[in-house]
Amino acid sequence: MSTVAELPSSRRSPGTEPARKDAFFAGTIGTAIILVLLTAAGALISILKVPVEHHDVVWAEDAGLFLVEAAKTGPWNVIFDGYAGYQHLIPRVATAAILSFVPLSDFAFAVLIVCAVLTGLTAAAVYWLSRDLIPWIPGRLAVACITFLIPSSSQEVVGNLADIHSYCMWLVPWILLSRPRSWAGSAFWAVVAFVCAMTEIQALLFLPLVLLRLHPRHRIVWPVFAAFVAGIAWQGVTAVTEPRPSSPAWPGLAGIMEGYLYNTTLPLLFPRGASAISLIQTSGALIPALLLVPFAVAGVVAFFLGSRWQKIAVITLLVGSTGVYAGGAIVDGSIGVDYENNYGADFFDGFINLRYGVPAGMFLTALVPLAAAVLARRFDVDSRLRGWAVAVALLLVTGMLAVFVYANFRTESSRSAGGNWSEQIDVAAETCAVAPASETVYIYYAPIREIPLTCAQVLEYQP
Repeated sequence: MSTVAELPSSRRSPGTEPARKDAFFAGTIGTAIILVLLTAAGALISILKVPVEHHDVVWAEDAGLFLVEAAKTGPWNVIFDGYAGYQHLIPRVATAAILSFVPLSDFAFAVLIVCAVLTGLTAAAVYWLSRDLIPWIPGRLAVACITFLIPSSSQEVVGNLADIHSYCMWLVPWILLSRPRSWAGSAFWAVVAFVCAMTEIQALLFLPLVLLRLHPRHRIVWPVFAAFVAGIAWQGVTAVTEPRPSSPAWPGLAGIMEGYLYNTTLPLLFPRGASAISLIQTSGALIPALLLVPFAVAGVVAFFLGSRWQKIAVITLLVGSTGVYAGGAIVDGSIGVDYENNYGADFFDGFINLRYGVPAGMFLTALVPLAAAVLARRFDVDSRLRGWAVAVALLLVTGMLAVFVYANFRTESSRSAGGNWSEQIDVAAETCAVAPASETVYIYYAPIREIPLTCAQVLEYQP
């Protein structure tokens, strides 16, 4: 009688890969150590990627939406309120928790810490969830490290609640492609899937993955799928009942393709806007197109040499990478994403390394560790080739991470145009101590904006 372990890899579904004991870190204790280290490293590196002088700066909707609405209505009364056509569950809950336990003057730093920890946890989750698709441990470590090492996140995405949805987008396909080993695990990942779906509406791109696993033999993942679909359905209702105020616009296929190259591949090596603009002005899309080549090759290798589910993973990563950028650009609808009809260097200023390219870059670069894992495992049965295959695989993942580390030293932050948050709140609290409760004070945040708070609100959250 055939057993699961005897099935060819092309017929195994996630979760049926035979257990391997190649190293200590394949065991339970070793895995636990890696998860803790990934969480800690992800949190620490995320904090370091934000310049120290910007640790006390609040970014965009963190102040202008989540904080203002929480202060006005009550922190826990707005967690399911929609805005601009979708739900923002994680930012709402995080804001409510911070306001409940942390003085208002420490809001900026608390947001940074919360987001850094969530980023580290996402890296650990990706490592855990990718165990079937990337059973080779160095490959799993590399794909997990993409979470916090991708250079393009430094400009805007890292360390704020307004862009935490990018990490949800990155996590969702790994959840849907994995297979829990127990019903308790299924329940846990169901909660995570729901939370991610309620934070990132573009996760609906991965709904087709649900259809692939509706067979009764996959019923252990059904709670995960049900929770994910419920979250996406809720997002759909919000999109209809509270539509986005801006008008989507199609920038043209050429505009989408150029924008993808400028915002997804180019920042992987040139994350600083001035450098990227200079390259675009001198060579157009040539350099970012060349940077795309190694990832395309990795995708081809993983697709043609990988198992059935690894082939599905390749397709998923490609659809996710192109879809999340195209979706963001189309919904944005502004002249800023019309790269086909650009007007010189001034046009590009502020429209290079857009946040849409960060999850797109994560999905694209994940093709490298996936291909490396395919190579490392493909030639196990041939001792003559295994050494070479593992060597090439290690070169691929270490080379990618080395490039990321190098590029991270050349990043920039967009938060320079924001006021010192704690000092402003301290001054406001002094003013409000002798002013009427209805008096309004204005607090500046990045990028060059301000929020009105009444003295009653300031004193309530700044004891």
